[in-house]
Amino acid sequence: MALGIQTNISGLENTNTLNRADRSLQSSFQKISSGKQINSAKDNAAGLAIVNRFAAQIIAASKSYQNLNDAVSYTQVAEGYAGSVNDLTTRARELAMQSGNALMTDSDRAALQKEYSQIQDEVRRISQSAEFNGQKIFTQDGSLDMPIDGNGGANDSVSLSTYDLNSQLSDFLNSDISSQANAQSSLDSIDTAQKNINSIRADYGATNNRLASAGETLQTKQLNLEASKSRILDTDYARQMSQLTRDMIQKDAATAVQGYTNFSQNQVLSLLNAA
Repeated sequence: MALGIQTNISGLENTNTLNRADRSLQSSFQKISSGKQINSAKDNAAGLAIVNRFAAQIIAASKSYQNLNDAVSYTQVAEGYAGSVNDLTTRARELAMQSGNALMTDSDRAALQKEYSQIQDEVRRISQSAEFNGQKIFTQDGSLDMPIDGNGGANDSVSLSTYDLNSQLSDFLNSDISSQANAQSSLDSIDTAQKNINSIRADYGATNNRLASAGETLQTKQLNLEASKSRILDTDYARQMSQLTRDMIQKDAATAVQGYTNFSQNQVLSLLNAA
């Protein structure tokens, strides 16, 4: 092999090897210390874009689950109010049955009518005051759209019903049991009221069940997104420790060889000295 002093090819080649080993070693340290195998776009540009997209979807799924829990709470509160109204109408039916008794006197019916009227006033109060986070529940027929998925599609929301309770129970609210005839006719209006109340409760119950199912779907979606993100982003420590060991050995070897690459230069100096 020719000896020269202008260019140390072996030294340059070994320096390149040493630099590559050092860069790989630094990358391994970063991946191990951060727990992420993608710390910047240079590590995996396409993978970073996918991870960021997954991260956005995970956040959206988490917020959607919070929305869903709010919707569940709404249906539970609304169904609770409707249950209270049902209890009141059940008591009103008992009073109407009592007032329809032919053995009752006018003063007896007047006493029953007082409680009956109080029940009607309480039903009116509930219909006007029932709310969830400022949203009235029983003042008008309509719906509240609750988004439960972060995709923004037309089918990614659930409608939460609102009802005009005074309208639904108007016959009952305008009835009285001050006479035997009125008491007997009020039974029909009470039955209609309870039928409507049961329909309202069934609606909220069905919505609640749907929301529970949607919640399970959201949790599964979020879990799968997290798993997919982890497979791309998280450091595989078994693999990375093996890579780290290889990088350390390669750097130590390249450092040791660096001394030998200067040997040829020393040979030239020895020849010159001998001359």
